[in-house]
Amino acid sequence: MLNRTHRNLGSAIVAFLVVVLIAAGGMFLISLETSTDTIASSGSTQIVPKQDCCVPATDLRGTWNFTNGNGSSFVATVSDKAIKIFMTNKGTSMVYWEGTFESYKPIGSEITSEMIYDDSAILSQSKSKNFVVGDTTLSFDFTAMGATKTVVLQRV
Repeated sequence: MLNRTHRNLGSAIVAFLVVVLIAAGGMFLISLETSTDTIASSGSTQIVPKQDCCVPATDLRGTWNFTNGNGSSFVATVSDKAIKIFMTNKGTSMVYWEGTFESYKPIGSEITSEMIYDDSAILSQSKSKNFVVGDTTLSFDFTAMGATKTVVLQRV
C-alpha cells in the first residue's frame, strides 16, 4: 500500500512539473515574441526602433525642390549621409547648405545637419541646420536680412 502511495505521489509530482515546465516555456516564447524591437523591411521604408513600438522611417534620399513666384528656388539632393542645397535666383545658382544628414527618419521627426567644410562658398552662415520630415516634404528655416521663412521642399 505504501509503495502504491509513493507511486501515485511520484506520478502527481511528475505531472505537476510537466505542467509548470510547459507554462514556463510558453511564457518564455511569449516574452521572445513581444520583446522584438526591429523588423526588417525591403523597399524604401525601414522600421526604426522606438521606445515601445516600431515606427516606419521614410527614405529621404533623392532630389527635393522649392520654387516661389519670384524666380527663386531651392534644390536639395539627399544622399546616404549628406544633404546639399543649391539656391537659384534669376539664373544664378550657389550652394546654400552642405551638411551631414540622416537619410532614413520617421515622418514628424527633426534632423540636425552639421555643416560640412569643403572649401566651397556656402551662403548659409549657420554651423548647423534643422530639417523637419513631413509626409511628402522636407522643411527648414531660411534667414536673410533678419527675416526668417520656412522653406518647404517637395520630392521631385
